Amino acid sequence: MKDIEGHNFSKIPGHGTIVEIGVIHSMRKRGLGCVLADYAEQELLKLNINGIYVIAYGPALNFWRKRGYIESGQVLSNGFPILVKAIEKYEF
Repeated sequence: MKDIEGHNFSKIPGHGTIVEIGVIHSMRKRGLGCVLADYAEQELLKLNINGIYVIAYGPALNFWRKRGYIESGQVLSNGFPILVKAIEKYEF
């Protein structure tokens, strides 16, 4: 979803949010999470966003870091960090 002011979950207006992607433990390490993340990112790019962010913890932190997300320095009240990925926009 694209974050807008006043939205209940909005943390970074103008950015896209991947709220949650999950793959059951027995199906991990097969590329399914990457397929889901790729699809979510491509759909968000259609919304003319400035960047994408996720809230991640535990093993998911490394998954998102490998996809180019970095810690923003912001954390939720539960202590989970917000990771951000910048979107490069090209002018032709």
